[in-house]
Amino acid sequence: MPKYNLNIEGKTYEWDRDTMTVAEIRELAGFGPDQEVIEVDLKDQSERVLAPNEMVELKPGKGFGKKVSFKRGLTERRTAEFELIREEYPGVEQVDGLWAFIPDYPIPAGWEAQVPTDLAFQFPAELPAQEPYGFWLRPALVLPGGGPPSNSSAPVETPLGGDWQQFSWAFDGWAPGPEPRAGSNMLDFVRSFARRLSEIN
Repeated sequence: MPKYNLNIEGKTYEWDRDTMTVAEIRELAGFGPDQEVIEVDLKDQSERVLAPNEMVELKPGKGFGKKVSFKRGLTERRTAEFELIREEYPGVEQVDGLWAFIPDYPIPAGWEAQVPTDLAFQFPAELPAQEPYGFWLRPALVLPGGGPPSNSSAPVETPLGGDWQQFSWAFDGWAPGPEPRAGSNMLDFVRSFARRLSEIN
């Protein structure tokens, strides 16, 4: 009897070992050899991009056989979006598949800011259908006279390390098109951070 039922893009596959490689996931699902694979926790819908050589440990749930879900990453769209951002921010770096990092990000005047300031943001796993949300700064900004900005929290851990300040922020009117330049895109989202930071509150 198989130990696990693996949900891969809505289809169930049986698996009888406690571990599997990314290559085995691709083979089982019929993905291409270079296809990015994302692990989805069906309990909370959190997602994680798997490293190409990663060994995945499958863990059963309590009382019920936990289904472990995987899906292919939307690498082509994300790559196009990243290159569009690079045109305006040539120093941008991609980290851990879904994260990006801009060093020496310019902070508007009025903050009690330490310079240089680093900025990080996250690509949604389901881009473009899923809207991007939030951004992170390091070191943290402080309001004139002291105190944290509204709708922010710190310190926050990220794949880029700790001591980040997270801002809750959404793009107003997200309306993506079939390709990045045909509608709302991640560059628009990154540009919108300056609008939030111009509000010294």
